[in-house]
Amino acid sequence: MLAIFFGVLGLLVGAVVNRTVPKLVAETKRRWLSCEHSRAGWPATVALLTRHRTCQECGPSALVLPALVEVGTGVVFAGLWLRFGPSLELALSAVYSAVFVLIFVVDMGWRLVPNKVVFPAAVFAVAGGLFWPGPISSLVGGLVGFGLLLLLYVVFPGGMGAGDVKLAALIGLIAGWPGIILALVLGFAVGGLAAALLLLTRRAGLRSHMPYAPSLVIGAMTVMLFGQDILSWYLGTYHVP
Repeated sequence: MLAIFFGVLGLLVGAVVNRTVPKLVAETKRRWLSCEHSRAGWPATVALLTRHRTCQECGPSALVLPALVEVGTGVVFAGLWLRFGPSLELALSAVYSAVFVLIFVVDMGWRLVPNKVVFPAAVFAVAGGLFWPGPISSLVGGLVGFGLLLLLYVVFPGGMGAGDVKLAALIGLIAGWPGIILALVLGFAVGGLAAALLLLTRRAGLRSHMPYAPSLVIGAMTVMLFGQDILSWYLGTYHVP
C-alpha cells in the first residue's frame, strides 16, 4: 500500500513536471500539457480519464503524452519505494528522478538540456553526495562524467551537445564512481539501439540528429535503482578483484 501511495505522489510530481515544461521552453513550435483551449487545473491523467479540460476541436489526444509522463513518474516513484523503503536514499532519489524526468521531456521535445535545471540540480547533488554515494565517490563521478563527455564533444563535434556534457557531470555526481561508467555505458547502449530502430524504420537518416539526453537519463535511473546489483553481478561473474 505504501508503494501505491508513493506512486500516486510520483504521479503528482509528474503533473508538476508538466506544468514546469512550458516555463523552460519556447512554446512556439509545440504546445505542452494540453491544447490552447484547455484550462490549467487537474493532472493530465485525471483530465484524460474524465474527458474534461479539453475542447472538442483538439480532443483528449492533446493530453496523452503529458499523462504518460505522470504515469511513468508514478511507476518510477513506486519502484523507488520498493527499492529503498523509508530512507534518505529514497528522498534523494525521488528528487533526482523528478529532475531526470523533466530533462527527459524537455530534451525529447525541444532538444534542450536547460541550465536552469542542471545547475541547481548539480548543487543539490554535491550536497546530497555527502551522504549518498559519498563525497569522494560523488565528486570523482562528476569529474569523470564531465571529462568523458567533454572529450567526445571535442573529438566528434556535432555528435552531442554541450548540454549532454553538463548532464553527464550531473549524472556522475549522483551515480558516483564507478556508477558513472555503468550509467554512460547503458546510456550509450540505449541511444545506439534507439538510433538503429529509427534507421531500420526509416524514421531517421544517417545524418539525422537525435536527442541524447533521454538515453543518458535512462542509464542514470537504471543505475540509481539497480546499479549496485549490476556491479555486484558483473564483479562476481568475471571474478574482478
